[in-house]
Amino acid sequence: KFAEIDYLEPQPYQKVLRVFSRDSCGNLPSIITSYHPNGIPSQYLEVVNGRAKGTYLEWYQDGTQKISGSVVGGAADVTMTAMETWLFDGLNRAWDEEGRLQAELEYCKGELHGTALYYHKNGEIWKKIPFKRGLIDGCVDIFLEKGDLFQRTTYVNGNKDGPATRYWCNDSIASEECY
Repeated sequence: KFAEIDYLEPQPYQKVLRVFSRDSCGNLPSIITSYHPNGIPSQYLEVVNGRAKGTYLEWYQDGTQKISGSVVGGAADVTMTAMETWLFDGLNRAWDEEGRLQAELEYCKGELHGTALYYHKNGEIWKKIPFKRGLIDGCVDIFLEKGDLFQRTTYVNGNKDGPATRYWCNDSIASEECY
């Protein structure tokens, strides 16, 4: 009787676990969906063989998307305790309550790896942070709301190493330190 239900529509449930039949490789896929008190979906997690693996989605109470990501391991539940065990992988995004993109983070098997981007409310890039195996490695750039470079700091293996420069609005150097 549940075959026709769209679990991404408002529901009277707190949390639903749907377990499917084994696939051709013998894996047992399932999906966990939780709901806000108003019936709007809160979280969606794909699970394989009792472990978090696949798409993770989260929404605000009004239905606006909050998080979109991919999980490759961890406990198969949508509780805070379970979420602390998850290993994110690939590009993950977060939005604010108004639907504005706040951040794009790249992971490789649970570690930040690639360029993390954070955004101002107007959509301009606020911070660019390069990661390698979970550590900041490269130039961290911070921008003003109009897109002007405000500060650049060099990191090596998670530590400041090299120049840290702050700029005036006209791209002239306001201050400089060397680590």
